[in-house]
Amino acid sequence: MQTLDYFEIQTPVDVWSEILKLNPINTDDCFYEPFRGTGNLYNQVTNKNKYWSEITQGKDVFDFDKKNEVNVIYTNPPFKTNIPDKKGQMKYKNCVFYFLDYFITSYPNLHTIGFLISYKTFHSFTPNRLQQIKNKGFQIQNITILNTKYWWGNYFFILFRKFDGESPIKIIPKTFSNGPQVL
Repeated sequence: MQTLDYFEIQTPVDVWSEILKLNPINTDDCFYEPFRGTGNLYNQVTNKNKYWSEITQGKDVFDFDKKNEVNVIYTNPPFKTNIPDKKGQMKYKNCVFYFLDYFITSYPNLHTIGFLISYKTFHSFTPNRLQQIKNKGFQIQNITILNTKYWWGNYFFILFRKFDGESPIKIIPKTFSNGPQVL
């Protein structure tokens, strides 16, 4: 069992209400919120089949045992926590991509995942990482941008879907290392 250690900040009810209006969840899907907090999102989802985890309430995301049932995950993941690096050493760092990859890899019937993230963690979606996700069948379907003074300005609800079609997000896999050039 891994234990999360993160600073808890609740997403306001009205933020989730607006996100759900623009990104509705099919009521026939099995919904899971892995970082429920006080339930500001979870309590608004009307699906009959829904689950949650919240470490502060004794339900660790890594102990969740209904992975085969889940189709949709929406959440505001912790931005930083102790996660293993490439050598297996625990490091306190940005964990948004770590959790995205964890859910996509560990939940066999997952077809939709939505993360509410800050502009500070948006940079974790590098071209290489987006290609890794695409290789696993998921692509960004859309991005909902919002601003809240409650936190630190711009936030992004990024909706990933399992699909083979053309994503509206274009990736340039090359890393540019040269400085400015004059034509």
